[in-house]
Amino acid sequence: MERKVQSLEKAKTDKALEGEIVDMRLTSKNRLTKFKKDPIKTLAEISIGLLTSSKGELLKGTARIFHAVRTGRGVREFFNQMEDLQIKGDIQSDEEIERNKYAEKSLVDLMGVIDSNPDEDFLRAVKSMYFLLIGADVEDKKRMRIYTLMQILETLNSSELCTLRNIYSLHKRIPWIGMDSSTSMWLEAVRTESYHEYLSIVEKDEEKLIELRIITDRIHSDRSGINRENWRLTDIGMALCELIYEAEAKFYSLKDEDLPALKG
Repeated sequence: MERKVQSLEKAKTDKALEGEIVDMRLTSKNRLTKFKKDPIKTLAEISIGLLTSSKGELLKGTARIFHAVRTGRGVREFFNQMEDLQIKGDIQSDEEIERNKYAEKSLVDLMGVIDSNPDEDFLRAVKSMYFLLIGADVEDKKRMRIYTLMQILETLNSSELCTLRNIYSLHKRIPWIGMDSSTSMWLEAVRTESYHEYLSIVEKDEEKLIELRIITDRIHSDRSGINRENWRLTDIGMALCELIYEAEAKFYSLKDEDLPALKG
């Protein structure tokens, strides 16, 4: 009987905590404002609540974010930049972000990236995509597309993004007309476009970009050929690159002529 009472009490406690945790969401009313002022303290409050509950997966995600922001300045700098853009009217207000159904998970994921990846080029791409997601004049249909592509972007590492940028740069500058459609020629062109100039790195990055359907797979039984259209960029790859450059042009004043300088 005593064990049953304890079980019932625990269920009530977990239910109450669950309600509290739901209220602690980053985009719940006034929570975003509080988080912007003190992200570490707010995450600590969430973590303490989760530690006393059975919400293991939520705790795991929160712990990862807490670890990312507790020693770094990246999150604070990001929120300072966010507030500047709000003052200019370029992105939504806190209240509008709270009603943006795509903003919450994207913000949680973004914070896990900011201080765990020191690459400036990668962070600029991810942050500018988030700013575009919460842009003041963006339609809901486009927000959904940005959200989907941002999730893909966050699965890349810095090298893979660099290789993708170089492919897109080649596509923009050099139409592939009447050129050999061999894999080796494509790899050599992308390798030459990169500062590191290591063929093995390009090949490694190519595997991930193929896996994510960002570029087309090799063709022929010996995998010696490629579909040369758009320098192998798929519809997803083209859309992702175009959104990255649209976002960077809007929030970092980068233009097409800046593309060569973005090579890594």
